[in-house]
Amino acid sequence: MDAEKETDSNKSAPSHCKTEREEPSIKNAAEAEGSKNESDVEADGVSQAADEAECVLEAKAIEAPEVSGEGGIQGHDPEQTEEGGSARSPHADGPDNLPVLSEAKAQSNAYRCKKCGAALEGDAAFCPKCGTATSPSSAACAGKLKANKKVFGIAGAIVVAAIAAICFAAFRPIPVDTLSITQADKEVYVGYPSSPVKVAYTPTDARQTKITWSSSDESVATVDSDGIVNAMGTGTATITAEAESGATATCEVQCYAIPNFKQIVKDKCNDDSTYCTVAPDGLSLQIDTNPTDSKSDITQSWGDVVASPYVQATNKALGLPDSLWNSMKNTTGSQGKQTKTYGIIEVSWSYLPRHGLEVLYENTSGKTPVSGTTA
Repeated sequence: MDAEKETDSNKSAPSHCKTEREEPSIKNAAEAEGSKNESDVEADGVSQAADEAECVLEAKAIEAPEVSGEGGIQGHDPEQTEEGGSARSPHADGPDNLPVLSEAKAQSNAYRCKKCGAALEGDAAFCPKCGTATSPSSAACAGKLKANKKVFGIAGAIVVAAIAAICFAAFRPIPVDTLSITQADKEVYVGYPSSPVKVAYTPTDARQTKITWSSSDESVATVDSDGIVNAMGTGTATITAEAESGATATCEVQCYAIPNFKQIVKDKCNDDSTYCTVAPDGLSLQIDTNPTDSKSDITQSWGDVVASPYVQATNKALGLPDSLWNSMKNTTGSQGKQTKTYGIIEVSWSYLPRHGLEVLYENTSGKTPVSGTTA
C-alpha cells in the first residue's frame, strides 16, 4: 500500500522532489562505505519522510481539484487568468518551472461577480461591469437609493407644481372689463399742458392695465402715453383711452389759443399805437376809431375811417365770425354798449357819433401767451 502511494507520488511530484528523494541512496552508499553511523541514517530517514510529504502537498495543489466553499467556483481553474494564461508562483524559476497556486490569487479569482463573472477588486460593493450588488447590504443600499430617488422625484414634482400654481395665481393675466375717465381738464390752452387724464377700471385687481391714448383731431389737441393733453389750436377734440382688452372710455376737451394782442397789433394793425392800445398785462386790446373825438364818424363812411380795417383784421386774427363786424358798424348810440363772448375772448363795443366806434378785446382766461406762440 505504501509502495503504491510512493509510486503515485513519484509520478505526480515535481522533478526537484525526485532529486531530493535520490539523496537517501547517496547516504546509503556513504553508510556502506562507513562514512556515517547508524544515528545519522535515522535522521536522514526522517528528513526524507518530511520531503516526501511536502512534495505530495504540492502535487495535490497542482492537480487543482474542485474548489468549493463560500465564494468559490466549482470546475474553475483558479490559476487561469482572464487573458487565458497561467499564473506562476514566485518560484517559477524552479527546476521544472512548474506552477504553484498562489493563495492571494486564488482568493482574488474566487471574488467574482455572481452575475457576469467579472473580477472584483478589494471590498467593491458593486460590480464595475454590470453594477450588480456584491453583498446583501449593498443590494439593500441600492434598493434604498432607488426608493429615495423615486421619493425625491415625486417630492420635486410636487414642489414644482406648487410653485407653478403660486406663480400662475400671482401673475395670471386679469383683463380690464370696463374703463372710465375720472378726471380730465375740460379746457386746455396752447402752451399749457393739461394734467394727466385719470382712468378707473373694473375689476379693481386687473393686471392688464396698459392704456393707449388717442385724439380725434390732432390739429386741435394731442395726447401722450401718460394721458397728458396738449392744445394745438382752438376747437374741440375727443380723447380716447383704450385698454388691452379693448375696453374704451372717452372725454372731450375744449382747446384755446391764448391771444397775443401785442403780436396782433404789430402784424395786423401796422403797429399803430395811435388807434390800438394793449394793456400792460397783455390781457386786453382796445381799438378806438376816433381817439381824439375831433369829428363824428357819421360824417364819413366806414370805409373812410382809418381804424376800421384794424378792427376787421383783429377779428379775423382772433378767429371771430364776420357777422361781428356787421353788428359793430350797424350799432347806434341809443343801443349803448354791446358784448359777445367767443371762448376765452370777450368782445365789447359802443358807438357814439362824436366819439366814434370803440372796441375792447379781453382775454378772460387770465393766462398770458407762452413765448413762441403766435395766436
